[in-house]
Amino acid sequence: ISSISNQNKVLYLGELLFKEASNSLTYFSSEKFFGFYIRANQGFIVAKVINYIPQKKELDNGKYLGQAIFSSLIPRILWPDKPKAGGKFTFEYFTGEPLVGYTSMNVSPVGEAYGSFGPVAGVLYLAILALIIRGIYFWFISLSKIVPFLIFWFPVIFYQLTYSMETDSLQIFNSLFKSGIFVF
Repeated sequence: ISSISNQNKVLYLGELLFKEASNSLTYFSSEKFFGFYIRANQGFIVAKVINYIPQKKELDNGKYLGQAIFSSLIPRILWPDKPKAGGKFTFEYFTGEPLVGYTSMNVSPVGEAYGSFGPVAGVLYLAILALIIRGIYFWFISLSKIVPFLIFWFPVIFYQLTYSMETDSLQIFNSLFKSGIFVF
């Protein structure tokens, strides 16, 4: 496909979409639906973490989470090999299973919390994470009372938090910190 011109790529994509849409049963086949089910079923992914940790890998006591939070504050130019958001590494780290090809899934903050601290301390981590997000949210609202125009930037700062249970803590802190700098 890389040798095809941009116009031909659009035509090729259109052909593929038409071909897929013309056979409506394709989307309900077990092969297609199972991949979607696995990707969208966060409970399944967290269960993989529970089956892997601590039976096959010890709890890391927040080592990975600390590195993820710290890496959200440091620009990549200063730390070229810092962790990447997106879930591929995180999924393998907490489940022991590598993802193949372009597949990307994440274990969510729930999976990270369990894999880092276990069930009890993991719940405490999630409560602290929620309080941090709530604190930033209310701080932003109070700033908006002083500078009313800031309320229009609310979606920019908090949009990625709306689906944060599918991502990871790195994505949460990354989006809050970097969008906060952008708005500032």
